[in-house]
Amino acid sequence: MGTRAPLQVGTKLRAFRMKDSARRLYKKAIREWDRSNCATAIELMDSARKIAPLGPPLEMIFAECLDHVGQYDAAERILRRLTGAANRPLGWRQLGKLLEERGCFAEALRCFQRCTRLEPDDTRNWVYKGCMLVRMGRLREGERSHRRATQCGHGDVDEAWLNVGLCLRARRKYSEAAACFSRALRIDPKYVAAKKALRDVCQAMSVVQERR
Repeated sequence: MGTRAPLQVGTKLRAFRMKDSARRLYKKAIREWDRSNCATAIELMDSARKIAPLGPPLEMIFAECLDHVGQYDAAERILRRLTGAANRPLGWRQLGKLLEERGCFAEALRCFQRCTRLEPDDTRNWVYKGCMLVRMGRLREGERSHRRATQCGHGDVDEAWLNVGLCLRARRKYSEAAACFSRALRIDPKYVAAKKALRDVCQAMSVVQERR
């Protein structure tokens, strides 16, 4: 339910005062991170931060790279420090996703709830919260969170409708689920996941009808 969106950080190195040698290393690290070469990015950042400290955007990238290579404790320490220093929704989302991966569902949910308070008009926060609730077996609460995401002004509303439909499909409310998938497809007619889900519930309804 939902996709794990890549971390997006609008890093502007010129905003930080640092030596040119550190700036070059950080730029190389960001390029490697963009290519998913996380180990290379970690080593480049490690070299660079001996010359100049990382700013918060770069620390987010550093934590993401550490997470990808399995250094979960180190990534968590960075994210906890960042979220403790300031209420950055991006930091709370990343910490929530890391905690979810580690099986700390209740704590991850609290992170996503914090995001919905900080950025209530961003679909991602309600979708992450909804997906976490579903994983915890709280299906109806998850559905409510996804429905709230459909009311947001920023983000992927089509994904929110898909997730509402998936919650309804799980409850075997196939007709209502089909309506949600159709709404997602009206927003994005090429949405493959919505097409597959719509086809599935239509077939399920046919089976139910034949059984009567």
